[in-house]
Order: sequence, then C-alpha cells, then structure tokens
Amino acid sequence: MKSVFLEHVQQLSDAISRGAIASGARLPTHRDYAYQHKIAPGTVARIYAELVRQGLATGEVGRGTFARLPEITPRDIGTGLNEEGAPRSDVIDLTLNYPVLTDQTDRLRDALRFLAEDPKAARYLAYQPHGGALEDREQIAAYAQSSGLGAVEPDSIVLTQGGQHGIALALMSLLKPGSRVACESLTYPGFKIAAEQFGIELIPVICDSQGIDPADLHQVCLEHKVKALYCMPTVQNPRGYTMPEERRLEILRVAEQHGLIVLEDSAYSFLDENAPPPMAQLAPEHVVYIDSFSKIIAPGLRAGYLSTANHKWAALLARGVRVTTWSAMPFAMGLVARWLNDGTVERWAGHKRQHARRLQQLVRSQLPSMMEVEAHPSAFHSLLHLTNPWRADDFTVALAREGVAVSPARAFAVVRAGRPSPPEAVRIAFGGVSDVDLRTALVRLRRRWEDPFSISTVS
Repeated sequence: MKSVFLEHVQQLSDAISRGAIASGARLPTHRDYAYQHKIAPGTVARIYAELVRQGLATGEVGRGTFARLPEITPRDIGTGLNEEGAPRSDVIDLTLNYPVLTDQTDRLRDALRFLAEDPKAARYLAYQPHGGALEDREQIAAYAQSSGLGAVEPDSIVLTQGGQHGIALALMSLLKPGSRVACESLTYPGFKIAAEQFGIELIPVICDSQGIDPADLHQVCLEHKVKALYCMPTVQNPRGYTMPEERRLEILRVAEQHGLIVLEDSAYSFLDENAPPPMAQLAPEHVVYIDSFSKIIAPGLRAGYLSTANHKWAALLARGVRVTTWSAMPFAMGLVARWLNDGTVERWAGHKRQHARRLQQLVRSQLPSMMEVEAHPSAFHSLLHLTNPWRADDFTVALAREGVAVSPARAFAVVRAGRPSPPEAVRIAFGGVSDVDLRTALVRLRRRWEDPFSISTVS
C-alpha cells in the first residue's frame, strides 16, 4: 500500500505532467494543502520538495511553490524538422537517429525496377495473411537466425510496419489497460508514448553501466505486481550500453521467477557486431523480440517484425496486426527481401557501423575532456552529462537559441515518486547530419557548456 507521501507526490506529478495543474500555477500553501487533505504540514513540505527534485515545481522564498511543466517532452523530439518533415535550414538537428547512406537512393531505384518486373508483382496489391505471407516470413526467419536468434520457425514471425508498430502491437495484444510494465529508467520515448496511449503504467528500474539492475528489478516486481519488462539490451537508447550475457541471464531469471513477458527491442543491435546472444535466443518462450529495418535500412521503409517461440503470443500479435493495419505492407517487405537476398542489407550494416565509429571519434575529439559521456563506440548517439549550473531543460533551450536541437534526458525518463530522478543530461544523435554541421553544432555545444553565463550568439 502506498504511503500518504508517495500517493500525493504521484497525484500532483501526474496532474502537472498532463496539464491539469498549469505550469506556473501557485500550489496551495503548506497549511492549506494540509487542511484540505488532512495531513501534516511537514508531510506537505516533503511532498513539495520531492516535486522540486523531479523538476515539476519551483520554490520561491516569500512567494510559495509553483508548478513547472518541463519545457521539453517526448513529443518535442524532432524540433529540427519543419511542418513538411524536412530538415529546417536554420537548425542543426541532433535529435533524430536516422543514418542514411549516400548510395541508398540509387539502390532504391534499382529495387523498384526489379519489383516492377517481378512476375508475382500482383501480390503486392492483394490482401496478405495478418502475420505476413509465408515466403516473407521464411525470409525474415532466416534473417533473424543469422542475427543470432538461433533456430527460428516462420510461425514464430509476425511482420510489422516498423519497430514502433511492433511495440504498439506487443502492448495492446499481450497486456491490458492498467497493467504495469518495468523498463529502464531512461528508455525509448516512442515506447513511453505507446504505453501512455494504451493505459500501461511504467515502473522505472535502476540501471548501471551494464544495464538493468537485477536486484532492483526483483524488488520492483515484488512491490508493483509487474506483468512485463521492456528493455533494449544491445546499444541501449539513450545510454549506449550493451548488457553482458551474464547480466541478460540474471534478468531472465528474475523475469521467469515473476512470470514476466520480456519485450526485447533490438532496433540498434546491428551496430554491435560482438553483442552477446539476444535474450530471445537465451529464453525464447519468455521473450518477444522486436526488430525493425528503419535504422539498418531507412526510416521511411516502415518494415519490421516480431519473433517469439510462444505460439499463443504469436497468434495474439498477428490478431493485433489485423486490428491495426490488416497486414504489414507487402511492397515494403518485397524491398527488404530483395536487399536481404543480394547482400545489400549486410553491406549497409557494415558501412553504418564504420560511419558511426568515425562520428563517435569526431564527437569525442570536440567535446570537453571533463564532460562525462555515455556512448557505444559504434552508435549514432551519445548521452552527455551536464554539470552545475546547467539543468538539462535549460541547456536544451539555450542550444535551441543557437540553432542546435538536442534531446534532454527527461524526454527518455520514466519519472515516479520514490524512484531516482533523471540525470541532468542531453542526448545528441548525429546519424543524419553532415560532418560540417556536426562540427558546428559541437562547437556551439561546447561553448555553452563551458560558459553558461555568456550571451548566446550563433556562429
């Protein structure tokens, strides 16, 4: 049972986050709030102090405590794009992770010509089985097996329209509104939004440099009756770590002990050639593997798949496809199959790993040596930890004024009373910008970090 303190912190933080209490609104005095809710004024002081710690309120001597809605939310990621979805010329966008290689457009033209001449082209215009056509699932099963999943049957595969669709399918098909899902304390914002949409309550789990803390996950399960775990064990977003195999096994033991459905997001797994076996290979009956071709090929393709050896779950997931899109887009899967067969996907993956390693070296060379940075050596993103007096939201706004868009840690954070607050950090993503723009952005970022009291000027 929640304590009075935690209950009121949760109620107020939820009200501020969803706008029921407007940002800037003055909260009742300690005495008034205590009288209204029949609690001690000292408890109210602790409640307000916790809201300030979470960045959801500010206290002003002699004036009171005021609600403070974070200026940046998950929905604000992508501020470097205009209304048409194209990059804004006045902003260097370090918020979106979409590395596209220079030859990909030419390869697309070639593949489109190939598909247009395919004797079976009519099938791209016809209804497909909800989980995907058998030949497509066979192709993806072979790819999944080559990606380290071990023996994968076509019946274990459900085709999707990308990773975000796969996450939504898993939440809506395998869980009920009100279910509680454990996740990394900093996690993919698209997962947070999907959970909110389906009425799923998220419980953050403490993480260290190797990933989720198994002991804390166990404690969370005991306290909150968690039904599932969502995690990104390889090249995690935003922190970049890859869980060692022993840590994965520890997590899976806790999951099995508590009967959790494990949702393993592998969006960036292709970037780590030496990653341990996927959790889906270590415990296939307990894991739903979520993969996408958005990063390894291109985000506009909208193609991906789910894999699980639990056939009951696979049937429920295929039913979810019917509810949402009837089937994955066969034309997109045709492109994927073409590029898998001729080795294009494997070649692009190698090129992107090399490109990411080079960019990580560039980023490291331009950032202050004293700045704490979390990143995988072949990832297209880094988490930069700030020092006083900077707060992540304020640093994000300061950089925006200089024409650089970054993502504050709060956009990735799952905030809950009684759990650690998100770090004062920002994520930069650099797969979609030129070297020149990246260097320019890093110069501005370094200048603001080193001299927080200077006047912003774009150069």
